[in-house]
Amino acid sequence: MALAGLHIGVHALQRPFPVPAPADRLPDYDAWHDACEWVRYSDIPRDARFITPRLSQTFKWYTGRPEVANWKEIPQDAEKIVQWWRRMGKLYGTGLRPAAKPWYESLAQSGTKRLRRLGELYDADYVITAARPPLDLEVEYDNRYYCIYRLREGP
Repeated sequence: MALAGLHIGVHALQRPFPVPAPADRLPDYDAWHDACEWVRYSDIPRDARFITPRLSQTFKWYTGRPEVANWKEIPQDAEKIVQWWRRMGKLYGTGLRPAAKPWYESLAQSGTKRLRRLGELYDADYVITAARPPLDLEVEYDNRYYCIYRLREGP
């Protein structure tokens, strides 16, 4: 009985302080949500495609816009899983051997040229990444943690 009361008590104390869902455990949740809200209500076309941070899982939920790939949407057949894994490696992998640090912490660390090439390869219009280090791309939006860059030249 005491254990059940303790369990309920802990949840009652946590209830007033919402915690982001596991899918939103990116650095600085509020900044992530703000960036997604900006995309959602911006004049960016609904079919504009984004390269998103490696661990993001809620971009489509919040924005209604397509993304190149994410960890949540792994295909269910062997051939497509291999394609998906290769895509994830191209997008986020450092290519370092041995794989002591297999993934970039932030897409910004991979550099402007690489991100432009990935945009061309995967038909992406924008990239969302940590604001630091800054990239030599047109900034569409930024906040205290995230930056949205345009990958394609345009009006």
